[in-house]
Amino acid sequence: MLKKVFYNGLAELTPVGVGFVSSVLLTRALGPIKWGHYSQASWLIDFCAAFLSFGLTYAAARFLAINRAAGNDTGARTLVLWMTVVQCLLALVGAGLLALLAGWLTTRLNWSLQPGVVRAAAIGVFAMTMLQLARGILRGLQEFRKLSGLAIMVAAVSVVAVVVTLAFPSVTTLIMVLSVGQILLLPWVFRTTMRTFKGTGTPIQRRLQLPDEWRLVIQYSATVFLTMLLDQIVWQRSEMFFLSRLPDAKESGYYSLAFTIARVSVTTMPLAITGILTPMFASLTLSEQPAALASAYRESVSLLGFLLLPTGIAVFALAPGLIAVLYGPAYVEAAAVLRILVLSAIMMMYARPSSSVMHALNRPRLLFLTDLVALPVDLILAWWLVGLWQARGAAIANLAANVVAGGARIVWARLRVGLAFDLRCTIRNAFGACVCGVVTWQVSTCWEVSAPTLALAVIVGATAYIISMLVARDPVAYRAVNWVLRQCRRQLAAQ
Repeated sequence: MLKKVFYNGLAELTPVGVGFVSSVLLTRALGPIKWGHYSQASWLIDFCAAFLSFGLTYAAARFLAINRAAGNDTGARTLVLWMTVVQCLLALVGAGLLALLAGWLTTRLNWSLQPGVVRAAAIGVFAMTMLQLARGILRGLQEFRKLSGLAIMVAAVSVVAVVVTLAFPSVTTLIMVLSVGQILLLPWVFRTTMRTFKGTGTPIQRRLQLPDEWRLVIQYSATVFLTMLLDQIVWQRSEMFFLSRLPDAKESGYYSLAFTIARVSVTTMPLAITGILTPMFASLTLSEQPAALASAYRESVSLLGFLLLPTGIAVFALAPGLIAVLYGPAYVEAAAVLRILVLSAIMMMYARPSSSVMHALNRPRLLFLTDLVALPVDLILAWWLVGLWQARGAAIANLAANVVAGGARIVWARLRVGLAFDLRCTIRNAFGACVCGVVTWQVSTCWEVSAPTLALAVIVGATAYIISMLVARDPVAYRAVNWVLRQCRRQLAAQ
Protein backbone atom coordinates (compact mmCIF):
# COMPACT_ATOMS: atom_id res chain seq x y z
CA MET A 1 0.00 0.00 0.00
CA LEU A 2 2.77 2.43 0.94
CA LYS A 3 4.56 1.71 -2.33
CA LYS A 4 1.41 2.52 -4.30
CA VAL A 5 0.96 5.76 -2.40
CA PHE A 6 4.62 6.66 -2.99
CA TYR A 7 4.60 5.99 -6.73
CA ASN A 8 1.20 7.61 -7.24
CA GLY A 9 2.41 10.67 -5.33
CA LEU A 10 5.54 10.74 -7.49
CA ALA A 11 3.37 10.60 -10.61
CA GLU A 12 1.22 13.49 -9.34
CA LEU A 13 3.93 15.78 -7.99
CA THR A 14 6.55 15.36 -10.73
CA PRO A 15 4.60 17.22 -13.46
CA VAL A 16 3.52 19.89 -10.96
CA GLY A 17 7.10 20.60 -9.87
CA VAL A 18 8.57 20.50 -13.36
CA GLY A 19 5.71 22.60 -14.72
CA PHE A 20 6.23 25.25 -12.06
CA VAL A 21 9.98 25.50 -12.69
CA SER A 22 9.39 25.51 -16.44
CA SER A 23 6.92 28.39 -16.12
CA VAL A 24 9.52 30.43 -14.23
CA LEU A 25 12.06 29.94 -17.03
CA LEU A 26 9.66 30.29 -19.94
CA THR A 27 8.04 33.51 -18.75
CA ARG A 28 11.44 35.18 -18.77
CA ALA A 29 12.46 33.70 -22.13
CA LEU A 30 9.23 34.39 -23.99
CA GLY A 31 8.14 37.67 -22.43
CA PRO A 32 4.59 38.64 -21.42
CA ILE A 33 3.07 38.67 -24.93
CA LYS A 34 4.48 35.33 -26.14
CA TRP A 35 3.78 33.77 -22.74
CA GLY A 36 0.20 34.96 -23.12
CA HIS A 37 -0.04 33.24 -26.51
CA TYR A 38 1.39 30.03 -25.05
CA SER A 39 -1.13 30.21 -22.18
CA GLN A 40 -3.96 30.50 -24.70
CA ALA A 41 -2.61 27.55 -26.72
CA SER A 42 -2.24 25.45 -23.53
CA TRP A 43 -5.82 26.24 -22.61
CA LEU A 44 -6.94 25.14 -26.07
CA ILE A 45 -4.99 21.87 -25.83
CA ASP A 46 -6.28 21.02 -22.36
CA PHE A 47 -9.89 21.83 -23.19
CA CYS A 48 -9.91 19.89 -26.47
CA ALA A 49 -8.18 16.91 -24.86
CA ALA A 50 -10.76 16.84 -22.06
CA PHE A 51 -13.55 17.08 -24.63
CA LEU A 52 -12.15 14.32 -26.86
CA SER A 53 -11.47 11.96 -23.96
CA PHE A 54 -15.24 11.45 -23.51
CA GLY A 55 -14.62 10.29 -19.95
CA LEU A 56 -12.71 7.21 -21.11
CA THR A 57 -9.78 8.11 -18.85
CA TYR A 58 -11.91 7.69 -15.72
CA ALA A 59 -13.73 4.67 -17.17
CA ALA A 60 -10.39 2.96 -17.78
CA ALA A 61 -9.32 3.48 -14.17
CA ARG A 62 -12.62 2.11 -12.85
CA PHE A 63 -13.43 -0.84 -15.12
CA LEU A 64 -9.87 -2.10 -15.49
CA ALA A 65 -9.56 -2.13 -11.70
CA ILE A 66 -12.78 -4.16 -11.45
CA ASN A 67 -11.58 -6.69 -14.03
CA ARG A 68 -8.18 -7.00 -12.36
CA ALA A 69 -9.79 -7.52 -8.94
CA ALA A 70 -11.97 -10.27 -10.41
CA GLY A 71 -8.97 -11.95 -12.05
CA ASN A 72 -10.44 -11.33 -15.51
CA ASP A 73 -7.26 -10.51 -17.42
CA THR A 74 -8.87 -11.40 -20.74
CA GLY A 75 -11.57 -8.81 -20.17
CA ALA A 76 -8.98 -6.26 -19.06
CA ARG A 77 -6.92 -6.81 -22.22
CA THR A 78 -10.01 -6.46 -24.37
CA LEU A 79 -10.89 -3.19 -22.64
CA VAL A 80 -7.37 -1.81 -23.10
CA LEU A 81 -7.35 -2.56 -26.84
CA TRP A 82 -10.89 -1.30 -27.40
CA MET A 83 -10.42 1.92 -25.43
CA THR A 84 -7.08 2.63 -27.12
CA VAL A 85 -8.59 2.28 -30.61
CA VAL A 86 -11.69 4.36 -29.76
CA GLN A 87 -9.63 7.07 -28.10
CA CYS A 88 -7.13 7.18 -30.96
CA LEU A 89 -9.94 7.64 -33.50
CA LEU A 90 -11.53 10.42 -31.46
CA ALA A 91 -8.17 12.14 -30.99
CA LEU A 92 -7.27 11.92 -34.69
CA VAL A 93 -10.64 13.28 -35.83
CA GLY A 94 -10.62 16.10 -33.28
CA ALA A 95 -7.02 17.12 -33.93
CA GLY A 96 -7.56 16.96 -37.68
CA LEU A 97 -10.64 19.19 -37.52
CA LEU A 98 -8.81 21.70 -35.33
CA ALA A 99 -5.91 21.86 -37.78
CA LEU A 100 -8.20 22.24 -40.79
CA LEU A 101 -10.36 24.92 -39.16
CA ALA A 102 -7.47 26.84 -37.57
CA GLY A 103 -7.78 29.87 -39.82
CA TRP A 104 -11.57 29.98 -39.61
CA LEU A 105 -11.57 29.65 -35.80
CA THR A 106 -9.05 32.43 -35.22
CA THR A 107 -11.03 34.76 -37.45
CA ARG A 108 -14.51 33.76 -36.35
CA LEU A 109 -13.77 33.76 -32.61
CA ASN A 110 -11.50 36.82 -32.82
CA TRP A 111 -8.57 35.04 -31.17
CA SER A 112 -5.19 36.70 -30.90
CA LEU A 113 -3.52 33.36 -31.75
CA GLN A 114 -2.01 32.86 -35.17
CA PRO A 115 -3.37 29.94 -37.26
CA GLY A 116 0.08 28.33 -37.24
CA VAL A 117 0.05 28.17 -33.44
CA VAL A 118 -3.42 26.59 -33.51
CA ARG A 119 -2.22 23.95 -35.99
CA ALA A 120 0.70 23.16 -33.71
CA ALA A 121 -1.76 22.94 -30.82
CA ALA A 122 -3.74 20.35 -32.81
CA ILE A 123 -0.75 17.99 -32.57
CA GLY A 124 -0.62 18.70 -28.86
CA VAL A 125 -4.30 17.81 -28.57
CA PHE A 126 -3.65 14.34 -29.98
CA ALA A 127 -0.66 13.80 -27.69
CA MET A 128 -2.46 15.02 -24.56
CA THR A 129 -5.61 12.99 -25.25
CA MET A 130 -3.69 9.75 -25.65
CA LEU A 131 -1.47 10.44 -22.64
CA GLN A 132 -4.53 10.99 -20.47
CA LEU A 133 -5.89 7.59 -21.48
CA ALA A 134 -2.49 5.99 -20.83
CA ARG A 135 -2.51 7.36 -17.29
CA GLY A 136 -6.03 6.07 -16.73
CA ILE A 137 -5.09 2.60 -17.99
CA LEU A 138 -2.01 2.36 -15.78
CA ARG A 139 -4.05 3.49 -12.76
CA GLY A 140 -6.76 0.95 -13.50
CA LEU A 141 -4.18 -1.82 -13.75
CA GLN A 142 -2.59 -0.47 -10.53
CA GLU A 143 0.77 -0.20 -12.26
CA PHE A 144 1.79 2.81 -10.21
CA ARG A 145 5.51 2.27 -10.68
CA LYS A 146 5.07 2.43 -14.45
CA LEU A 147 2.78 5.43 -14.00
CA SER A 148 5.53 7.26 -12.12
CA GLY A 149 7.99 6.24 -14.85
CA LEU A 150 5.68 7.76 -17.46
CA ALA A 151 5.45 10.97 -15.40
CA ILE A 152 9.24 11.20 -15.21
CA MET A 153 9.59 10.71 -18.98
CA VAL A 154 6.94 13.36 -19.68
CA ALA A 155 8.84 15.68 -17.34
CA ALA A 156 12.04 14.92 -19.25
CA VAL A 157 10.29 15.91 -22.49
CA SER A 158 9.24 19.17 -20.83
CA VAL A 159 12.83 19.85 -19.81
CA VAL A 160 14.04 19.28 -23.38
CA ALA A 161 11.31 21.59 -24.68
CA VAL A 162 12.32 24.31 -22.23
CA VAL A 163 15.99 24.03 -23.23
CA VAL A 164 15.12 24.26 -26.93
CA THR A 165 12.81 27.22 -26.30
CA LEU A 166 15.49 29.06 -24.34
CA ALA A 167 17.72 28.76 -27.40
CA PHE A 168 14.94 29.52 -29.92
CA PRO A 169 12.22 31.56 -28.16
CA SER A 170 9.08 30.65 -30.08
CA VAL A 171 5.62 29.51 -28.99
CA THR A 172 5.27 27.20 -32.00
CA THR A 173 8.65 25.60 -31.30
CA LEU A 174 7.72 24.98 -27.66
CA ILE A 175 4.40 23.36 -28.53
CA MET A 176 5.88 21.22 -31.31
CA VAL A 177 8.76 19.88 -29.19
CA LEU A 178 6.39 19.06 -26.33
CA SER A 179 3.83 17.41 -28.61
CA VAL A 180 6.25 15.33 -30.69
CA GLY A 181 8.13 14.22 -27.59
CA GLN A 182 4.90 13.07 -25.91
CA ILE A 183 3.78 11.22 -29.04
CA LEU A 184 7.09 9.35 -29.15
CA LEU A 185 6.32 8.02 -25.65
CA LEU A 186 3.01 6.42 -26.71
CA PRO A 187 4.47 3.21 -28.26
CA TRP A 188 6.42 2.59 -25.05
CA VAL A 189 3.26 3.04 -22.98
CA PHE A 190 1.24 0.62 -25.10
CA ARG A 191 4.00 -1.98 -25.17
CA THR A 192 4.52 -1.69 -21.41
CA THR A 193 0.80 -2.01 -20.78
CA MET A 194 0.46 -5.18 -22.85
CA ARG A 195 3.46 -6.69 -21.07
CA THR A 196 1.54 -6.61 -17.80
CA PHE A 197 -0.70 -9.38 -19.15
CA LYS A 198 2.13 -11.79 -19.93
CA GLY A 199 2.42 -14.79 -17.68
CA THR A 200 -1.23 -14.72 -16.62
CA GLY A 201 -1.96 -18.18 -18.01
CA THR A 202 -4.01 -17.11 -21.02
CA PRO A 203 -2.79 -16.05 -24.47
CA ILE A 204 -2.46 -12.36 -25.32
CA GLN A 205 -5.57 -11.06 -27.08
CA ARG A 206 -4.37 -9.46 -30.29
CA ARG A 207 -7.68 -9.22 -32.16
CA LEU A 208 -9.94 -6.28 -31.42
CA GLN A 209 -13.19 -7.34 -29.77
CA LEU A 210 -16.14 -5.52 -28.27
CA PRO A 211 -15.97 -5.74 -24.45
CA ASP A 212 -18.87 -7.42 -22.68
CA GLU A 213 -19.51 -4.33 -20.53
CA TRP A 214 -19.16 -1.80 -23.34
CA ARG A 215 -22.62 -0.33 -22.70
CA LEU A 216 -21.79 0.24 -19.04
CA VAL A 217 -18.48 1.81 -20.01
CA ILE A 218 -20.18 4.24 -22.41
CA GLN A 219 -22.89 5.16 -19.88
CA TYR A 220 -20.34 5.76 -17.16
CA SER A 221 -18.05 7.69 -19.52
CA ALA A 222 -20.91 9.91 -20.69
CA THR A 223 -21.87 10.86 -17.11
CA VAL A 224 -18.27 11.56 -16.13
CA PHE A 225 -17.72 13.43 -19.41
CA LEU A 226 -20.54 15.90 -18.72
CA THR A 227 -19.32 16.56 -15.18
CA MET A 228 -15.71 16.88 -16.31
CA LEU A 229 -16.68 19.23 -19.14
CA LEU A 230 -18.46 21.50 -16.70
CA ASP A 231 -15.40 21.38 -14.45
CA GLN A 232 -13.22 22.43 -17.36
CA ILE A 233 -15.50 25.37 -18.13
CA VAL A 234 -16.24 26.53 -14.59
CA TRP A 235 -12.84 26.33 -12.90
CA GLN A 236 -10.56 27.95 -15.48
CA ARG A 237 -11.36 27.43 -19.12
CA SER A 238 -14.14 29.96 -19.70
CA GLU A 239 -11.99 32.77 -18.34
CA MET A 240 -9.15 31.87 -20.71
CA PHE A 241 -11.59 31.78 -23.62
CA PHE A 242 -12.75 35.34 -22.99
CA LEU A 243 -9.21 36.54 -22.29
CA SER A 244 -8.02 35.06 -25.59
CA ARG A 245 -10.40 37.43 -27.39
CA LEU A 246 -8.63 40.50 -25.99
CA PRO A 247 -6.11 42.26 -28.25
CA ASP A 248 -3.52 42.27 -25.45
CA ALA A 249 -2.22 38.72 -24.98
CA LYS A 250 -0.40 39.73 -21.79
CA GLU A 251 -3.66 39.47 -19.82
CA SER A 252 -3.90 35.75 -20.65
CA GLY A 253 -0.33 35.31 -19.45
CA TYR A 254 -1.05 37.15 -16.20
CA TYR A 255 -4.07 34.98 -15.47
CA SER A 256 -2.32 31.70 -16.35
CA LEU A 257 0.71 32.60 -14.24
CA ALA A 258 -1.42 33.56 -11.22
CA PHE A 259 -3.57 30.44 -11.60
CA THR A 260 -0.45 28.24 -11.59
CA ILE A 261 0.99 29.87 -8.46
CA ALA A 262 -2.32 29.64 -6.60
CA ARG A 263 -2.76 25.99 -7.55
CA VAL A 264 0.78 24.94 -6.65
CA SER A 265 1.22 26.94 -3.45
CA VAL A 266 -2.26 26.73 -1.93
CA THR A 267 -3.57 23.32 -2.97
CA THR A 268 -0.50 21.04 -3.04
CA MET A 269 -0.28 20.27 0.69
CA PRO A 270 -4.08 20.04 1.25
CA LEU A 271 -4.32 17.53 -1.61
CA ALA A 272 -2.41 15.10 0.62
CA ILE A 273 -5.48 15.21 2.90
CA THR A 274 -8.32 15.40 0.40
CA GLY A 275 -6.85 12.57 -1.70
CA ILE A 276 -7.66 9.99 0.98
CA LEU A 277 -11.08 11.28 2.06
CA THR A 278 -13.31 9.52 -0.46
CA PRO A 279 -12.27 5.93 0.41
CA MET A 280 -12.23 6.76 4.13
CA PHE A 281 -15.72 8.29 4.02
CA ALA A 282 -16.95 5.41 1.84
CA SER A 283 -15.81 2.82 4.42
CA LEU A 284 -17.61 4.71 7.19
CA THR A 285 -20.73 5.00 5.03
CA LEU A 286 -20.78 1.28 4.21
CA SER A 287 -20.34 0.40 7.88
CA GLU A 288 -23.28 2.69 8.72
CA GLN A 289 -21.46 4.82 11.28
CA PRO A 290 -23.01 8.31 10.96
CA ALA A 291 -21.36 9.56 14.15
CA ALA A 292 -17.94 8.39 12.94
CA LEU A 293 -18.56 10.00 9.53
CA ALA A 294 -19.49 13.32 11.16
CA SER A 295 -16.38 13.17 13.36
CA ALA A 296 -14.10 12.33 10.42
CA TYR A 297 -15.62 15.17 8.41
CA ARG A 298 -15.01 17.71 11.20
CA GLU A 299 -11.46 16.52 11.78
CA SER A 300 -10.60 16.57 8.07
CA VAL A 301 -11.90 20.13 7.68
CA SER A 302 -10.02 21.24 10.82
CA LEU A 303 -6.77 19.74 9.56
CA LEU A 304 -7.43 21.18 6.10
CA GLY A 305 -7.92 24.65 7.56
CA PHE A 306 -4.76 24.29 9.65
CA LEU A 307 -2.70 23.91 6.44
CA LEU A 308 -4.79 25.86 3.97
CA LEU A 309 -5.53 29.20 5.61
CA PRO A 310 -1.99 30.26 6.65
CA THR A 311 -0.58 29.19 3.27
CA GLY A 312 -3.23 31.13 1.38
CA ILE A 313 -2.91 34.26 3.51
CA ALA A 314 0.90 34.18 3.26
CA VAL A 315 0.76 33.97 -0.55
CA PHE A 316 -1.83 36.77 -0.51
CA ALA A 317 0.52 38.99 1.51
CA LEU A 318 3.64 38.16 -0.51
CA ALA A 319 2.02 38.22 -3.97
CA PRO A 320 3.90 41.20 -5.53
CA GLY A 321 7.30 40.19 -4.21
CA LEU A 322 6.73 36.52 -5.04
CA ILE A 323 5.93 37.28 -8.66
CA ALA A 324 8.79 39.78 -9.01
CA VAL A 325 11.37 37.31 -7.67
CA LEU A 326 10.13 34.28 -9.60
CA TYR A 327 9.05 35.79 -12.91
CA GLY A 328 10.55 39.27 -13.06
CA PRO A 329 9.17 42.81 -12.76
CA ALA A 330 7.39 42.53 -16.11
CA TYR A 331 4.75 40.32 -14.48
CA VAL A 332 4.12 42.29 -11.26
CA GLU A 333 0.69 43.34 -12.59
CA ALA A 334 -0.41 39.73 -12.04
CA ALA A 335 -0.20 40.22 -8.25
CA ALA A 336 -3.80 41.47 -7.99
CA VAL A 337 -4.98 38.49 -10.05
CA LEU A 338 -3.04 36.12 -7.81
CA ARG A 339 -4.63 37.51 -4.67
CA ILE A 340 -8.12 36.94 -6.02
CA LEU A 341 -7.31 33.42 -7.22
CA VAL A 342 -5.80 32.55 -3.83
CA LEU A 343 -9.21 33.24 -2.25
CA SER A 344 -10.82 31.14 -4.98
CA ALA A 345 -8.43 28.24 -4.31
CA ILE A 346 -9.16 28.39 -0.57
CA MET A 347 -12.89 28.15 -1.21
CA MET A 348 -12.42 25.29 -3.67
CA MET A 349 -10.33 23.27 -1.21
CA TYR A 350 -12.75 23.86 1.66
CA ALA A 351 -15.45 22.24 -0.47
CA ARG A 352 -13.36 19.12 -1.18
CA PRO A 353 -14.48 17.16 1.95
CA SER A 354 -18.12 17.76 1.00
CA SER A 355 -17.37 16.54 -2.54
CA SER A 356 -15.78 13.41 -1.07
CA VAL A 357 -18.96 12.80 0.93
CA MET A 358 -20.97 12.96 -2.30
CA HIS A 359 -18.70 10.37 -3.90
CA ALA A 360 -18.83 8.16 -0.79
CA LEU A 361 -22.64 8.23 -0.77
CA ASN A 362 -22.73 7.47 -4.52
CA ARG A 363 -24.11 10.89 -5.42
CA PRO A 364 -21.84 11.94 -8.31
CA ARG A 365 -24.75 13.61 -10.07
CA LEU A 366 -24.88 16.18 -7.29
CA LEU A 367 -21.39 17.33 -8.30
CA PHE A 368 -22.72 17.80 -11.82
CA LEU A 369 -25.71 19.78 -10.54
CA THR A 370 -23.57 22.10 -8.40
CA ASP A 371 -21.32 22.79 -11.38
CA LEU A 372 -24.42 23.35 -13.50
CA VAL A 373 -25.62 25.99 -11.05
CA ALA A 374 -22.21 27.70 -11.07
CA LEU A 375 -21.91 27.60 -14.88
CA PRO A 376 -24.13 30.63 -15.74
CA VAL A 377 -22.57 32.63 -12.88
CA ASP A 378 -19.10 31.96 -14.26
CA LEU A 379 -19.93 32.59 -17.92
CA ILE A 380 -21.97 35.75 -17.38
CA LEU A 381 -19.46 37.30 -15.00
CA ALA A 382 -16.49 36.31 -17.21
CA TRP A 383 -18.19 37.79 -20.30
CA TRP A 384 -18.97 41.02 -18.44
CA LEU A 385 -15.92 41.52 -16.20
CA VAL A 386 -13.17 40.51 -18.64
CA GLY A 387 -14.15 43.46 -20.83
CA LEU A 388 -13.96 45.78 -17.81
CA TRP A 389 -10.96 44.56 -15.82
CA GLN A 390 -9.26 41.98 -18.08
CA ALA A 391 -7.42 39.33 -16.03
CA ARG A 392 -8.70 40.68 -12.72
CA GLY A 393 -12.26 40.38 -13.98
CA ALA A 394 -11.59 36.77 -15.02
CA ALA A 395 -10.27 36.01 -11.53
CA ILE A 396 -13.38 37.52 -9.92
CA ALA A 397 -15.57 35.33 -12.14
CA ASN A 398 -13.57 32.28 -11.08
CA LEU A 399 -13.94 33.21 -7.40
CA ALA A 400 -17.69 33.69 -7.76
CA ALA A 401 -18.07 30.28 -9.44
CA ASN A 402 -16.11 28.59 -6.66
CA VAL A 403 -18.19 30.33 -3.98
CA VAL A 404 -21.45 29.20 -5.60
CA ALA A 405 -20.45 25.59 -6.38
CA GLY A 406 -18.40 25.05 -3.23
CA GLY A 407 -21.01 26.71 -1.04
CA ALA A 408 -23.74 24.50 -2.53
CA ARG A 409 -21.73 21.35 -1.72
CA ILE A 410 -21.02 22.47 1.83
CA VAL A 411 -24.68 23.39 2.42
CA TRP A 412 -25.82 20.04 1.04
CA ALA A 413 -23.48 18.17 3.39
CA ARG A 414 -24.82 20.24 6.30
CA LEU A 415 -28.54 20.01 5.56
CA ARG A 416 -28.91 16.56 4.00
CA VAL A 417 -26.24 14.57 5.85
CA GLY A 418 -25.92 16.62 9.04
CA LEU A 419 -22.20 17.28 8.68
CA ALA A 420 -20.80 20.55 10.01
CA PHE A 421 -17.49 22.30 10.57
CA ASP A 422 -16.00 22.77 14.00
CA LEU A 423 -16.71 26.50 14.11
CA ARG A 424 -14.36 27.22 17.02
CA CYS A 425 -11.50 25.48 15.25
CA THR A 426 -12.21 27.42 12.05
CA ILE A 427 -12.17 30.72 13.99
CA ARG A 428 -8.83 29.78 15.58
CA ASN A 429 -7.40 28.91 12.16
CA ALA A 430 -8.57 32.24 10.76
CA PHE A 431 -7.05 34.12 13.71
CA GLY A 432 -3.70 32.35 13.34
CA ALA A 433 -3.73 32.88 9.57
CA CYS A 434 -4.28 36.63 10.03
CA VAL A 435 -1.35 36.78 12.46
CA CYS A 436 0.76 34.85 9.94
CA GLY A 437 -0.24 37.21 7.12
CA VAL A 438 0.51 40.39 9.09
CA VAL A 439 3.90 39.14 10.30
CA THR A 440 4.84 37.84 6.85
CA TRP A 441 3.93 41.14 5.21
CA GLN A 442 5.81 43.20 7.81
CA VAL A 443 9.00 41.13 7.45
CA SER A 444 8.84 41.24 3.64
CA THR A 445 8.67 45.06 3.66
CA CYS A 446 11.66 45.55 5.97
CA TRP A 447 14.24 44.83 3.29
CA GLU A 448 14.50 44.99 -0.48
CA VAL A 449 12.49 42.34 -2.30
CA SER A 450 14.65 39.26 -2.87
CA ALA A 451 14.53 35.50 -2.50
CA PRO A 452 16.24 35.53 0.96
CA THR A 453 13.77 38.18 2.18
CA LEU A 454 10.79 36.11 1.05
CA ALA A 455 12.25 32.97 2.63
CA LEU A 456 12.81 34.79 5.92
CA ALA A 457 9.27 36.19 5.80
CA VAL A 458 7.83 32.71 5.29
CA ILE A 459 9.85 31.20 8.15
CA VAL A 460 8.98 33.99 10.60
CA GLY A 461 5.33 33.96 9.53
CA ALA A 462 5.06 30.17 9.96
CA THR A 463 6.64 30.44 13.42
CA ALA A 464 4.19 33.18 14.40
CA TYR A 465 1.31 31.03 13.17
CA ILE A 466 2.33 28.01 15.25
CA ILE A 467 2.82 30.15 18.36
CA SER A 468 -0.53 31.88 17.91
CA MET A 469 -2.31 28.53 17.45
CA LEU A 470 -0.67 27.12 20.58
CA VAL A 471 -1.71 30.22 22.52
CA ALA A 472 -5.26 29.74 21.23
CA ARG A 473 -5.11 26.10 22.44
CA ASP A 474 -5.82 24.64 19.03
CA PRO A 475 -5.89 20.80 19.29
CA VAL A 476 -4.57 20.28 15.76
CA ALA A 477 -1.53 22.46 16.52
CA TYR A 478 -0.88 20.58 19.76
CA ARG A 479 -1.06 17.22 17.96
CA ALA A 480 1.26 18.46 15.20
CA VAL A 481 3.84 19.79 17.67
CA ASN A 482 3.68 16.62 19.76
CA TRP A 483 4.20 14.48 16.66
CA VAL A 484 7.28 16.50 15.69
CA LEU A 485 8.68 16.21 19.23
CA ARG A 486 8.13 12.43 19.23
CA GLN A 487 9.97 12.10 15.92
CA CYS A 488 12.88 14.14 17.29
CA ARG A 489 13.06 11.95 20.41
CA ARG A 490 13.12 8.81 18.27
CA GLN A 491 15.93 10.19 16.16
CA LEU A 492 17.94 11.09 19.28
CA ALA A 493 17.28 7.69 20.81
CA ALA A 494 18.37 5.95 17.60
CA GLN A 495 21.66 7.84 17.65
